[in-house]
Amino acid sequence: CGGGPESSKSSRFSTRSFFSSPHSSPVAVTEPADQGFRPTYSKALEALTRRARSTAELERWLSERDHSREHIERSIARLKELGFLDDAQYALAFARSRVTTRGMSRRRIQAELARRGVAREVIDTAIAEVMADEGVDERALVEAAALKKLSGMSKLEPLVRRRRLYAFLARRGYAADLVRETVSRLTRSAG
Repeated sequence: CGGGPESSKSSRFSTRSFFSSPHSSPVAVTEPADQGFRPTYSKALEALTRRARSTAELERWLSERDHSREHIERSIARLKELGFLDDAQYALAFARSRVTTRGMSRRRIQAELARRGVAREVIDTAIAEVMADEGVDERALVEAAALKKLSGMSKLEPLVRRRRLYAFLARRGYAADLVRETVSRLTRSAG
């Protein structure tokens, strides 16, 4: 190790590589050996291992834990560079899970992702892709949710059942005209 500029620069960086060993962890990336950066980066990785997060969620989470803005920005940039943080992939996975397992409406998914800090164009692209991939028919989603809810409402007065079903579907984010049409059709046939 000579005393030139090359050696001082290399001593500031960890020499371990992310892909160096099958047992290496994402923390073992080549990164500046900065005392404030490492804890922030490690906490960000821990948070992402527990559950997927959008960039804005992760920033907010780290800020709440009093990490410096500079270290948060560097950590986020590094996570994006490595592919661990990607709002487009996050939005796709989120939309797919909400559509397939919970039967959420397009508007409800948009609202949830917007609340999580995902950009509107990323949200719209993800939802369109998921709806096309899964062959989702929003009318079928509304009807399935309504039928499921109606099964537990058989003892209610028809007017109360109708009102509660409408409110339930509206809270799930379905379009008012679609809700009105579905409630009318199903409560008419259910008596």
